[in-house]
Amino acid sequence: EGSIQNVAYISAIGSYENMTGETTVTVKVRMYFADGTDAEVKVSKVAGTKVTGVGDVNPHEDKMVTYSKLSDGTYDIKALADGSNVAGCDHYTANGSTVSGSANGTYYKQKISGMAIADDAVIFVETKDGTAADVKVLTGKQIKDWADTITAPMSKTAPVFASDYLYSATSGINYIQAATLVDTTGNMGVPGAKDSTYGYMVRDAYTAVVEGENKGAYEIWNGTETITVYEDQSSPSVAARAGNLISYKADGAYVKDITVATLVGAITGVENKAEGTVAIKDAAGSTNPYTLDEDCVFIGIDSKNTSGSEAVTAESLVRASTKDVDMNADGIADTTKYIPNVIYFLNSAGDKIVAIAIETVNDGIDGATLVAYP
Repeated sequence: EGSIQNVAYISAIGSYENMTGETTVTVKVRMYFADGTDAEVKVSKVAGTKVTGVGDVNPHEDKMVTYSKLSDGTYDIKALADGSNVAGCDHYTANGSTVSGSANGTYYKQKISGMAIADDAVIFVETKDGTAADVKVLTGKQIKDWADTITAPMSKTAPVFASDYLYSATSGINYIQAATLVDTTGNMGVPGAKDSTYGYMVRDAYTAVVEGENKGAYEIWNGTETITVYEDQSSPSVAARAGNLISYKADGAYVKDITVATLVGAITGVENKAEGTVAIKDAAGSTNPYTLDEDCVFIGIDSKNTSGSEAVTAESLVRASTKDVDMNADGIADTTKYIPNVIYFLNSAGDKIVAIAIETVNDGIDGATLVAYP
């Protein structure tokens, strides 16, 4: 949460009611907190003054506020204001400026209104996913994973954001500590990371309970540790199996756009260096030379036990082993085959390897179909 203090975002305002046996009026609101949680809460005061109806709270919709929880469980909220209520930061800007050259309003090139964002900043993002509101609490680091310009998929409209933000100076440079990115025109939902992340499945995808709700779960080896990532679905949307290499994109606290790699092959030649050339023979028997992408992800695996192995780099890539096989079923080995030793993803152009899982413990990928040699 950085240096911010008791900041929340109000995304929706509901009805008001008199509390039973009392004259106090409360207004129901949907409030999102800096830790990523949200709840329907009752607001009984605005800046210390008792509310008399929804009109007292309406100006705070789609805005950040500071809050305090009162002894009766209701909330007292207060508008942010530069010079008087800055939640522990240096300054507050109520209406961020649209950035020149931006197609997304106040957002452009990992900045908000041209200002840098702290990695641990709290960013409240509200868009529409179709016609439904879509609100997520992201970190500054996650916003920095967005593309320079957010473009919408077919039949969708990209967001045009409005913002307010809190900021403080560090070493003479202003950094946003908390902000809103509120879109009222788009319908593509909250943007995800521009780049995919990769992992090797160590067990079949399954359904897990997260904060009382069923979510799709994927337990993966990411090259350095085994982690579990969750999809904001009641069950896995992709039937990823143990031994698969998958890609996904971060989506707030969850992941989306999960894809299973279908390319399995045998390395027949390799240039062991960054952005080197790797020749891979595929299941169809074709040998294709690929270039390692400059940001290629390398994942060492033990496919027999569907687990991770040691950390690997371009220097770790090796030619596939071979195996003599009896093609005529006469008890005599008469043909040599390659044992596939890599699973991989290519870029959209199909000429660069962006992620590669390499068998480092066994002769090759367990259960993979042998490919022609040489």
